[in-house]
Amino acid sequence: DVIKPFLILLFINVMLLALWTALAPLTFSRRGLEYDRFGRQIESVGICYSEGWLPYGISLLVTNFAALILCIIEAYRARNIQSEFSESKYIGVAVVSIFQALLFGIPLFFLTQSNPSSQSFILAAVVFVCSMAVLLLIFVPKIIL
Repeated sequence: DVIKPFLILLFINVMLLALWTALAPLTFSRRGLEYDRFGRQIESVGICYSEGWLPYGISLLVTNFAALILCIIEAYRARNIQSEFSESKYIGVAVVSIFQALLFGIPLFFLTQSNPSSQSFILAAVVFVCSMAVLLLIFVPKIIL
């Protein structure tokens, strides 16, 4: 039941990422931020950037948000299943937590473009929240019960 949608989603993601890599590859560039009075560079920042990232980024975002919304809908439909081993409640809470982390994290990521350390922290925090939401909500109830 689950393997077919998973393989379709995996195929779409791999194809989008492969096209992005082939047609608009990332390039590394370093720019100076601060110079001393002799014109020597004191501080710099290096970033990887792709000129044509927008269509690929939007395609990946739409594809994965659609999968997330479908997952939320399925968890909502299965909320009243009476079974001792029913995990739909915990899966639903994990998916909603991921949705909330992305809902707040993506705009914050783009708002902090001028500060690379803040942007790195936002990205790390979103990855941490998404990972821990799944791990804790799936495995802790099994340990406790």
